[in-house]
Amino acid sequence: MRGLLAVAVASTTALWLALPGAVGLAPPATPPKRVFIYDTTLRDGTQGEAVSCSVDDKLKIASKLASFGVDYLECGWPGSNPKDAEFFARARTELSQEAKQKLVAFGSTRSKRSATADQDPQLRALVESGAPTACIVCKASSWQTTEILGASREDNLDMISSSVEFLRQEGLKVHVDLEHFYDGFLGGRAADGDEDYSLECARVAVEAGAEAVVLCDTNGGHLPWDIERATAAVVDAVPSEIVVGVHAHDDSGVAVANSLAAVRGGACLVQGTANGVGERTGNANLNAIIGALALKGSQICKEGIDVACSSNLHLLADAARFVDETLNLIPRKSQPYVGASAFAHKGGLHVSALAKNAKAYEHVDPARVGNEQRVLVSELSASQCGKSSRRRVDGVGCAPSIPTPYSPGDDARRPHAIDATRRLTDYTPQAAARIFGARSRRRGW
Repeated sequence: MRGLLAVAVASTTALWLALPGAVGLAPPATPPKRVFIYDTTLRDGTQGEAVSCSVDDKLKIASKLASFGVDYLECGWPGSNPKDAEFFARARTELSQEAKQKLVAFGSTRSKRSATADQDPQLRALVESGAPTACIVCKASSWQTTEILGASREDNLDMISSSVEFLRQEGLKVHVDLEHFYDGFLGGRAADGDEDYSLECARVAVEAGAEAVVLCDTNGGHLPWDIERATAAVVDAVPSEIVVGVHAHDDSGVAVANSLAAVRGGACLVQGTANGVGERTGNANLNAIIGALALKGSQICKEGIDVACSSNLHLLADAARFVDETLNLIPRKSQPYVGASAFAHKGGLHVSALAKNAKAYEHVDPARVGNEQRVLVSELSASQCGKSSRRRVDGVGCAPSIPTPYSPGDDARRPHAIDATRRLTDYTPQAAARIFGARSRRRGW
């Protein structure tokens, strides 16, 4: 894929330079790098504590995320539990054609106890799921292979190749999750790294027919600069048409940064979950990843980034809230881009600057990601908010950081009272300014 793109760009540039009048002018810009978004909320995300969903819930979320524009939807492991098997059975008739084309069924390489791949029950379940793509997990660490899986290094390589070959023969596209790849390549808490073996796992998967190999920071223990270096090594080791992906966990608090570092290292597929749900401290948060790729791609790759869901970026917050609501989770206000507090301002200096120009304290326009700006009234910002309300700037609304107790008689006693039973964002900026400007003057703010 990368090689074909380079040839195409070179040919286009040569043809353009041959055109009359082209001498002395710049050639066409390099096309932006295509990065695929792979959502595993409905598989890996459900391993998070207190995360559970019915088949109905899964179908609703899959439909929502498909319409938002993610490229892949990993929705369960049909060979491991009846619920996921039911999901794939119902998906055939209850999801749109667009959503069905994006479905991925998850599984693993054949068991040590299965003599051949075609006799392995969970591999057969992947075929019977009806999903066009299967993603199988394998060990990509020498230590994990021998000490945890209890297989020889050679047997592990055979399990990878035979499983991929079987699924390809059955007509499925195959992705391979190289579990513990970064631990195996870089070394980790359990053992020193063995770069050659981890790379060999990737090569074997590709030679057997996998279209994508996904490098996993399964324990979430590595840092961005190491992730970028290790990813670049794999990109150099596999054919250019192979998609190299990343799957990061947030145990060190840098899953998003690691995912973006992998893209800098050459990865063109990013796995993650909506709102970062997942086991332990969660998976890489796709809300932040999509926001960064779509709005700051040129800071990651000089040619820029192309993500399919960028055309629906204004629906990002809506999709994030829908997933939380459907999973019965309380939305985290401090979430980047989509959280209720992502563009909420409280400090007095911030509020003063914001009234002059929103760019002073906001890294992006909140409307780009479907969010909104809020200014909170508190002892830290009351005087500045009172000033701002008198020299009004459209789009900046003042709201109290502590809800005001409300009783039905308040409106009669105080003409400028706010109804605390309404959401603060239900008030127009002008109404909020009128209400809180009057209150601040009465209270001597």
